[in-house]
Amino acid sequence: MPGFVLSPAVLAAFIALLFGLIVGSFANVVIHRLPLGQSVVFPASRCPKCGSAIKPWQNLPVISWLFLRGRCAQCREPISARYPLVEALHGLGFGLIVWNFGPYPFTLLLLVFFSALVILALIDWDHQILPDVITLPGVLIGIAGSFLPGALVDWRESGVAAGFGYVAFFLVAEGYARLRGIEGLGQGDWKLAAMMGAFLGVQRLMLTVFLASLSGMIYGLVQAFRLRAVQSDSTSILAVAGDAVAAAEPPIDATPAPLPDVEPVPETSNPGPTTDDRPHLPEEPVSIGKYKLPFGTFLAASAIFVLFRGDAILLWYASFFRF
Repeated sequence: MPGFVLSPAVLAAFIALLFGLIVGSFANVVIHRLPLGQSVVFPASRCPKCGSAIKPWQNLPVISWLFLRGRCAQCREPISARYPLVEALHGLGFGLIVWNFGPYPFTLLLLVFFSALVILALIDWDHQILPDVITLPGVLIGIAGSFLPGALVDWRESGVAAGFGYVAFFLVAEGYARLRGIEGLGQGDWKLAAMMGAFLGVQRLMLTVFLASLSGMIYGLVQAFRLRAVQSDSTSILAVAGDAVAAAEPPIDATPAPLPDVEPVPETSNPGPTTDDRPHLPEEPVSIGKYKLPFGTFLAASAIFVLFRGDAILLWYASFFRF
């Protein structure tokens, strides 16, 4: 019976998976510390609740979280499930990238691109910022990487797509600001679009923006309607409470009662509060058009999807125009 032979492609993908788990552990540190202006290198990993240092055996990707049952070994406070999910996502993503794109130099840059997208998506979700320290180097790496074997687009399209993404988002942001008087797209989104264009090219970038806009619009509408429903319920409760307070007040006697003698109040006295004790109703409902949305999160998530399935979608779309 012939011995079992492991395919080089499978072996490479498995090694990439293990490497992705380690990178995912570091990505958690970046996601937590970078928006706070803290060093991502020093000090060593610590519990976010009690600050106790995490021992090496307690910092094994995914496994340690499961072994500790999602709690700190010192203070026993729960640790968010996001940490092992980010690690697992990196492992799965790295393995699939190596499996799908093969042993090319540009594949290594795609691993960097994937990790940057995950980090940016979660930072934008938490803080609604997209740090320049990630997006700007990402643009340069994407354009420089287009000269390497295995690149998704050549250097011409990479540069054009980066510029197109930045300028297009700038024009949309300016138009929205002039039309509505509020900021619609932050500059971080412009730079993220440029980074995605440098790696993916024009067509994949346009598909990414379309999917991000569609998913972001659906999420924003759902959240805005949910907030409006909550506000409507609160309005009803306050209205009922106001009626109850009014009903509990004694009826007004039509016959005026004699006023008691009251000593004059000195001019320097501070009058008591004059606010109405009855519940107040909200002045204006939640505006669906002004619901704040971390659009960078949807851009990054859509870019990851397009990285793996974008070509199939573009081919399917192009099939409708064949004669």
